[in-house]
Amino acid sequence: MKCMNEILIQKYLDGETTSQEREQMEKHLLHCPTCHDRVAEHEKFIHQIRQDIRLMDKEEILIPEFVKPEKAKKPSAHKILKRFAYTISIAAACCLIVWLFMPAQSPKNEQNLIIMYEIDGEFDANRPISQQDYQVYIIDQEQK
Repeated sequence: MKCMNEILIQKYLDGETTSQEREQMEKHLLHCPTCHDRVAEHEKFIHQIRQDIRLMDKEEILIPEFVKPEKAKKPSAHKILKRFAYTISIAAACCLIVWLFMPAQSPKNEQNLIIMYEIDGEFDANRPISQQDYQVYIIDQEQK
């Protein structure tokens, strides 16, 4: 038998050869140190691959060390009172600003007007009110 090629060596190591091929290869390996060394190298390589695959299957979960959080310090009564005073001051200032800048309304400027509208014809719900035909009536109650 001539020396084994890579494919035949792989078939031999995987157990895919027939019983006759296996017997012939084993006889050849006894007499050929070159093929014996090549088969040994392939076996080492296969063993290393299987070992690497087993290492990949193991899940290494790293659990970080638990650090107990420190308790939050409660603010002192003085700080709470100071914060409350600032909040009240800001709220009062906001109310004052709104009151100063709000337009004054006096009863003299009020007008008693009534605004009414009447739609001519049928109302089309698919159009906005600005596109409808309607009439607007403004009635001043004082002058009638």
